[in-house]
Amino acid sequence: MLRISVFSSASGTTLKLTGALCDSSADQLESCWQTLKATAGGRPICVNLNDVLQVGGAAEELLDRMRKDGVIVVDTGHPVRRPHAPGDDRRADG
Repeated sequence: MLRISVFSSASGTTLKLTGALCDSSADQLESCWQTLKATAGGRPICVNLNDVLQVGGAAEELLDRMRKDGVIVVDTGHPVRRPHAPGDDRRADG
């Protein structure tokens, strides 16, 4: 199960994800992201994955598309999840 908490401010919006970001929940995240894109007014969007226990294939592809679109993805890693490859520049720590 995935929970998405939305935190908005004048400087941008953060989506804090908690739980499993599996293929079935990727649609939920994409819908939320598309809505934010339409209403963000150019403010940055950040996705915080620090409390995500696993990421499925379709969800990883969605995160890649989001990164390419300028979304800041914060992921300090989790021991249960598959780690990103060393030198993977798609990951932002913070």
